[in-house]
Amino acid sequence: MLWTTFIGGSGQDKGLDVEANEQSIYVAGATSSGDIPLLDGGLQAWDTTALGGMDVFILEFNHNGDQRWGTHFGGSG
Repeated sequence: MLWTTFIGGSGQDKGLDVEANEQSIYVAGATSSGDIPLLDGGLQAWDTTALGGMDVFILEFNHNGDQRWGTHFGGSG
């Protein structure tokens, strides 16, 4: 193992998929946490806080374990 990190917030969080390529590691899952760590993904990114209920989260890390961006996507229920 090269590195490890905590992913989640104060609610229920489920990591459901991990994908990697030469530059990045992506983690996707479901969350009810309004405080899961988000980072600005740039001008084309959907950057928002949790919207209620269970929302999707997507996070990107580099191979050193540094988070590059993260976002929520969901609705009000």
